[in-house]
Amino acid sequence: MNITYKKNLLKNFVMLSNFENTDFVDTFSTKMLTNNHITGLLSTELQYINNIPYLLYDISSKHSLSSLIQNSLIGFELFKSIMISLINICETLEEFLLETKYLMLSPELIFINPETKIPYFCLCPCLSSADSTFIDKFRNLLCYILTKLDHNDNLCVIAAYKIQHLSLDDNFSINTIFDIINNSFDDAKKQETAYNIYENSSFDNLNNMLLEENATDSQKTSIFELPVKYLSSLFKKKTFTLEDNQTTNYVSNNCDSTSTIGDTMPLTHTPNASIPHLVYSGADFSSDTIISHFPFTIGKIQDNVDMIIENPMISRIHARIYCRENDYYLEDMNSSNGTYLNSTLLYPHSVNIIKDGDCITFSHLSYLFKLY
Repeated sequence: MNITYKKNLLKNFVMLSNFENTDFVDTFSTKMLTNNHITGLLSTELQYINNIPYLLYDISSKHSLSSLIQNSLIGFELFKSIMISLINICETLEEFLLETKYLMLSPELIFINPETKIPYFCLCPCLSSADSTFIDKFRNLLCYILTKLDHNDNLCVIAAYKIQHLSLDDNFSINTIFDIINNSFDDAKKQETAYNIYENSSFDNLNNMLLEENATDSQKTSIFELPVKYLSSLFKKKTFTLEDNQTTNYVSNNCDSTSTIGDTMPLTHTPNASIPHLVYSGADFSSDTIISHFPFTIGKIQDNVDMIIENPMISRIHARIYCRENDYYLEDMNSSNGTYLNSTLLYPHSVNIIKDGDCITFSHLSYLFKLY
């Protein structure tokens, strides 16, 4: 199955094609999907291009989960929104007599409104029976989320690992997902309370308090149920320092003994290499932004971008610049008003090489890509 992107004057689409089986076109599932607006699903159209069937999903003003967290981490509110939305979409699909096995749960195909944090899902009724079950997809999604968690968000970590652990049970089913997710947030809050208590308590006093018979419900969670990460912080008050006459050698045996210590350089650059800049070419204001790391994201949503352009015509996450093997690339991130390279409109998520002196236009604001 191929994934491509399309843009017209008003909307952006992700397109699925090259299906193993094209019999889905006239099925009940396809007609139900394309003829109804189903809450929680991306609006879907069936189109033929050169006699080949395509499923088009409207992703206007939305970003994939994978691109949204490129420059950030998953906190409790986003995690909770994804989990609750999964519960709701499963219930909704049952009302429309659609099967959950057709849901696409890869991070690239879950699209999120950056402002509301509400996710929208793709339903693909042409998936073959050999594809993963909904439960398998759910487990894979959880595994991905665990690698992207904000580990400073205690409540999020506790809830995510609780759900992931319970999802591994052999009897895990769609019905138990509802109970697990709903109950896990309550359990996580109780464990968060315990965690906050133990920060100012000794190990023995804390565990005795949590396990005593007359403890309140919020205190009965055993300390041993807390993730190892938090247990380790019990010992954070003990600090180890080197004496003045001690040294520590962190040099690998493979290092060149003649190397000298200099300035730290980004991995994508070599010493004395030219530094990339985005220089505004208009006359209404001046801007010279150093592209200091990669990927480098341009947009107007502060927590998710590296270069903020405060203009209503700029998308929340508008474009992204990469460096690969000393070459630079530009990608439009499904922006509403487009990204242009030397006056040529880029297709959403197409990756295009850029060179010194190229003109990059975000909506109507033009910048020169400069190396110096």
